[in-house]
Amino acid sequence: MSALKRRKKGSSITEFGPSLFLFLIVIFFPLLDMLGMAAVYGCCWYLNFMCVRELSVRKESEAAAVQNEVNAAFDATGFARFIGIDSINEDVKHSVSYTPAAAGQQALVSCSTEVTAKPFITVPLPFVNAPGLNADVKFTIGSQRPREVTN
Repeated sequence: MSALKRRKKGSSITEFGPSLFLFLIVIFFPLLDMLGMAAVYGCCWYLNFMCVRELSVRKESEAAAVQNEVNAAFDATGFARFIGIDSINEDVKHSVSYTPAAAGQQALVSCSTEVTAKPFITVPLPFVNAPGLNADVKFTIGSQRPREVTN
């Protein structure tokens, strides 16, 4: 009869492996990816802010040069290396438009920045292609600013 009694000492160790696997795949790695995507979004906003700020103080004819300068400056920072974005490889695209001054309104410059980012850690999800977890994600940020220099 004593052989049929169940021991209570080792039962938790048999449940630790599957629970650790579920914790890592379902909670920990997706959480790291979400934090990584938040960092990518913040850096995308910063890149857009730098671009529209510089475009507002330059002439319209210098727009392409400004975009290249801002991308080069952003690539030289630690942000670009940390999140894995390289503007040379077409990860970053800018779209610029100018609004002329109307009666009683200032001239505006608008910049839209699109960044394609890879996930921080690729989570293996079979049959699912989820942006941010195991597929690339695109962020588009747009802003406008009054122009300080007009042509």
